[in-house]
Order: sequence, then C-alpha cells, then structure tokens
Amino acid sequence: MDKEIEDFIKYHKLEEHELYDAKNQYIKVVISEMKAQNRYFAYNTNTCMRGHHFRDIKGDCIMCRTSNISFIRRLYAPGLIYITGSKLKQMIKVGFTTMSIDGRVKRLNF
Repeated sequence: MDKEIEDFIKYHKLEEHELYDAKNQYIKVVISEMKAQNRYFAYNTNTCMRGHHFRDIKGDCIMCRTSNISFIRRLYAPGLIYITGSKLKQMIKVGFTTMSIDGRVKRLNF
C-alpha cells in the first residue's frame, strides 16, 4: 500500500474491516469477494481515469468521489426504516436510522 492510500485511509477514517486488498485481481472478482466478506472499499485496484487505485464495492473510484464513502456506508448499514407524522403540521416523514427507534423519536420530537 502506498503513502497516498495510507493517508487517504487515515483522513477518511476507513476501518480495516471495510478494506479489501485487490492486488492482481480482476474487478469482477474483487467485487464478488468484497460482497462475500462484507468489505466496502478495495485498494490496489485497476486505475481510474485519474490514476487512482481505490474503488468502492460498486466499482467507482472513491478518491475521485469521496462522497461515495458515506453513501456506501449508509447503503450497507444495518438499521430501521420508519414512517412518522404530525397531525398538527399535516406532515409525514419517511426516514432511516441506525439508532434505536426510541432515540430517533426523541430527536425528531426535539
């Protein structure tokens, strides 16, 4: 792993259990292995158009689009989908939370 990737991992607080070393593997094999091992980000991949070697489980370069880090984490995070509403404001909200439903209700009411 080169210094640029190490710095990127530290800066974006990527955890070891999220990472997969894709050295000398085809991207289709990498993505299949990542899904099997519940890992979201692969380093030492084939290069993107800008020369980066770091992709997410969808095959996109996360160095070009760092926003994909949070998108991927949310996509695979265990959690709850909820529907709540207010008769007074005549409003309905559909949302997703990784916290307990009681904690989310308290935050919504606040």
